[in-house]
Amino acid sequence: MNRVFTSCFLLILFHLFAKGQNALPQHLFCITYSGSIGNKEINSKTNYISRIGAAYQFQKKNYALGLEYQFMFSAYSGDDLFSALRTSEGLIISDNGSLIDIQTLFRGNSGYVTFGKIIPISTVNSFQFNIGVGLLEHHLSIKTFDETSAYFTKNNLKGYDQLSIGPAIKQQFRFNHFGPKKRINCYLELFCEEAFLQNTRKYNYYSNSSDTKNHFNFTAGIQFGWMIPFLNNSPDEDF
Repeated sequence: MNRVFTSCFLLILFHLFAKGQNALPQHLFCITYSGSIGNKEINSKTNYISRIGAAYQFQKKNYALGLEYQFMFSAYSGDDLFSALRTSEGLIISDNGSLIDIQTLFRGNSGYVTFGKIIPISTVNSFQFNIGVGLLEHHLSIKTFDETSAYFTKNNLKGYDQLSIGPAIKQQFRFNHFGPKKRINCYLELFCEEAFLQNTRKYNYYSNSSDTKNHFNFTAGIQFGWMIPFLNNSPDEDF
C-alpha cells in the first residue's frame, strides 16, 4: 500500500513539474520592497533597513538571468556625530547665534546581476534560487536647516557622511506565484547579503581619524516582489 501511495505521489509531482516547464513568461519586470537587519557593522548606523527597487528578469528552460537595483533608506541610530560641536545643553549654535537643527538619515544603493534556477512545483507556483554579484554603497544623508553657517558646508559634511562603496554578493530563496491570467504575479523571498566596503572619505571629522579598514556588512531580510510579464510570445495564454 505504501508503494502504491508513493508511486501515485511521485506521478503527481512529475505531472506538475512537467506542466510547469513552459509555464513561466520569459521577460519579467519586477517592483520590490524589502526589510532587513544586519550585523554589528550595520547596527552601528541603523537597526532596520527598508529597500525599494526594480528588477528585470529573463528566464528560459527554468534558468533565470536578471538585473536588480534597490534604494535603501532608514533612520540613523548610531552615535552622535556632532557631539564635539554641542554645548553643555546639547545644542549646536551657528556663527550668528541661532540654533542649528541637523537631520541624519541612512541611505544607500545597490545593483546586482543575478543568476538563478527555477524549480516548478505546479502550473502556477515555483521555487527559485538566485545568486547575485554587484556593487553596494551606503552613506549618511545629513541635512542642516541653517544655510548661514560657515561650518556646515557641503564639503565639510563629507567628513561626516561615511560614504562607503564596495563589491557585494547576495543569495536569494524565492517562492513565485503566477496568476491564471498573468495578472496577479508575485513572489516572497528570503535573502542574505554580504558586502565588503571601504570608506571613500580621506578623513572623518566626527572621529578625528582616517578610516582605511575594510568593513564587512552582512544583512538578512524578507522581500516582496510584484512581477509584470512583457514581450512574451503568448500574452493571453493561461498558465
